[in-house]
Amino acid sequence: MFGCSKGSTDDASGAAGSGGGSAGLEGNAGSGGSAGLEGNAGSGGSAGLGGSAGLAGNSGGPGGNAAAGAGGMAVAGAAGAGGASSDDDALFVPADLPNTEMSGDGGLTLIAFTLQDGDGGPELYAAVRNDGETPACEAGMTTYFVDASDQLVHTVTTPLHGGRPYRIDDGSDVVIACIPPGEVAMAAAAALPSAVDIAALGYLEHAFPSFTVSPLVALGPLSVAEVQAIASPGGTAFTGTFTNQLEVSVSNPSVSIFPLNRVGRPLGVATASASTEVAPGDSWSFETNAVSQAGSDHAAYGAATISPE
Repeated sequence: MFGCSKGSTDDASGAAGSGGGSAGLEGNAGSGGSAGLEGNAGSGGSAGLGGSAGLAGNSGGPGGNAAAGAGGMAVAGAAGAGGASSDDDALFVPADLPNTEMSGDGGLTLIAFTLQDGDGGPELYAAVRNDGETPACEAGMTTYFVDASDQLVHTVTTPLHGGRPYRIDDGSDVVIACIPPGEVAMAAAAALPSAVDIAALGYLEHAFPSFTVSPLVALGPLSVAEVQAIASPGGTAFTGTFTNQLEVSVSNPSVSIFPLNRVGRPLGVATASASTEVAPGDSWSFETNAVSQAGSDHAAYGAATISPE
């Protein structure tokens, strides 16, 4: 499932809402193939996750030099302690909680994260950039939570929202979600178990399960536009328009909108979905559930199930 926009968020006020939730690992990839991230990919099958958003801002982790992502502004930093003093200017929260990659050979880089207590339990949101030279396909993020006594207390794997639809050009017409080089994707793990006591954690580790495929043909986007923040009984919701810019119909459209702080750190996720079909060039108007923080910016990703040609 695929598509993205990034833009400023209008002010809206209200109490915190529970809303949202993160997507799990689901779907088949290929004709009778193996499981992919969120959606079927194959003839008659699925969409991947969509879009990308550039991040702007100040340097976060130790020695974090800024680097520009395609279609976005500069973003800085390796993940770890030593973020900016203000949370609104911080790329990593908690700033004193190290979050290191277990292996750095896949091209994906953690550039911002938020670990916070929410209404339903601890919540983790992350921004990830593809610093590799090839698309990262069916990508996810696995996070390991380790306490101060060096004991692993929890592990969670979530898909990365930010893949665009690609067709594997081998005659199979399989469609998969891949994050293009230089672009940014995001992950959400809401309502983590109570075993994740943020104050008792010693450090985090992460890995990015993904694979590379060749040859690939990039397909058109599933775009999300006209996003506005509105006041809602649960806090802040978002409205906008999802447009199918592919040459085939799609079904089960959905959007995920991440409110961002001033430097592009995700603060939460709001979602909307519909059981409908969207023809080429047509649009679907949506309103998401409410989230507690509107942010000063947002990243919006569209997704859908792609019908066979």
